[in-house]
Amino acid sequence: MIFTASSSFSKIPITLVVNITILYVLLLVSDIVFDLFHNGANTNTVNYNNISSVFADSEDNRECEDVLANEIVFNAQEWWMPRKKRECCEFLFRRRKKKGERISNDDAIAKIARERFKKLKRRNILFIGNSVSRRQLYSVAHILGGKNARINAIANDESLQRRYGKQDVYDSKILYHSAFEVSVNLNSGEMSSQHTCLADDVENIADELLAESKSLRCSKKSLLDRKNAHTNNGFLFLGYLYVGSGSKAYLAMEKALDVWIENATNDDSYAFDSYDTIVIQVGLDSNAQKVKDYEQILDKVRKLIDLRSHIRVIFNGVHHHDENNDKWLHLLKQLKPKIREIKNARVLDVTKTTSEGVEAGFLEHEPGSAWHFLDDGRIFLASMLINLIMV
Repeated sequence: MIFTASSSFSKIPITLVVNITILYVLLLVSDIVFDLFHNGANTNTVNYNNISSVFADSEDNRECEDVLANEIVFNAQEWWMPRKKRECCEFLFRRRKKKGERISNDDAIAKIARERFKKLKRRNILFIGNSVSRRQLYSVAHILGGKNARINAIANDESLQRRYGKQDVYDSKILYHSAFEVSVNLNSGEMSSQHTCLADDVENIADELLAESKSLRCSKKSLLDRKNAHTNNGFLFLGYLYVGSGSKAYLAMEKALDVWIENATNDDSYAFDSYDTIVIQVGLDSNAQKVKDYEQILDKVRKLIDLRSHIRVIFNGVHHHDENNDKWLHLLKQLKPKIREIKNARVLDVTKTTSEGVEAGFLEHEPGSAWHFLDDGRIFLASMLINLIMV
């Protein structure tokens, strides 16, 4: 006999004791397996029916913002979310990487992400910022691409690798100072080439915005109708608007929002009429570290959402770089309540978590760059954004 009851338990049926013991062991094993599969291991669980198509204000969404900002755990090989925090955030986990391994195109995660985007009625995303935003656009496309993701030219060039580090995640400086879009086929994961409706003589769209030109009123209704049809047939569009860096960057962004607000009440075709999610980069001006520096942007975002109630806006916080991290942490702490006062506005605060990722040795910057991350950092930031969009 495996189990013998003591005299103090002699009145308890032996079968009941055995059954309880077996149940306890099964629960213990299931708990261990759960953690093995969720703390960065080779799997991803998603409830496809629990996917929102509305960027609604709720306590759950706010809690998810706070979890993404404060609860991610790193070591040198992986990152994950504590188990007790996963109820409010369905998070895209990448598999654990082996020491020295380069990032892979995880096709299982890609298929899950594409299926999740298909569930969204409003899914096209516009990134407004500088090269940080451009690289995030391509990183989102890379996650969705899986085995069909377009690979960075650096990956096959040893001389470029010595200069920029080993990189697979795509990037391109084509139309770098412009406004462009790419489409991602949500069935195959393939990304198109860049397309713009801007005139060939527009070299820097930020300068055009500051000059209050009408360059961004370049879409024709037929183009918008075609894009909407493609969206309905399983395509995701990712757009990019360059506004530069430094003291004039947010002024250029304000001008772009002005055109969008104006266009909401007239018949002009605006290049970004078909976009539903706007990702605004915080930290374009290193001297803009007070809430008052963002008041005009917040006011215009509020007006735009009032006119176009389907639009949602994500303020993308400043990820770790070589200086001023404490100042950016303080700014986001002060800015977050102001953003949350705006309907359909969210905050992706990544300063603390990326700083911890760098300290753990998981996230690394490009050689010679204080800002740009290598592949793991790019995929991590894009995963954070995708997660917030899905809530």
